[in-house]
Amino acid sequence: PEAIKFCNEHSWDNVRSQCHALAQYARTAIGEVTRLPHICPDSTEWYMQMFTAPLPPCDTAKIKARLYDEFRIEVPIIEWHGKPFIRVSIQAYNTRQEVEQLIDALRKIF
Repeated sequence: PEAIKFCNEHSWDNVRSQCHALAQYARTAIGEVTRLPHICPDSTEWYMQMFTAPLPPCDTAKIKARLYDEFRIEVPIIEWHGKPFIRVSIQAYNTRQEVEQLIDALRKIF
């Protein structure tokens, strides 16, 4: 009951929509950096605040370490069926500036 009360008091539907808009921006920008197609349509039926995007061929462990060591960005970089992916999750506390930092870091790496 307290969690529901908190969500109602803080307009959580609006927060969720803002998070999706930021995730949508990040997803588009990462696609522009990598020049790879998205894995699903751009629709809230497919993703809301978290998405996975393909990365160019790379050593996922090295990319994850480099993002953290050089840019202080911690984000899952995974390999699935031999292909690398990044998983981005946008929450109420994330800012556009943080997303820009991730995009700039990916530009420098790829």
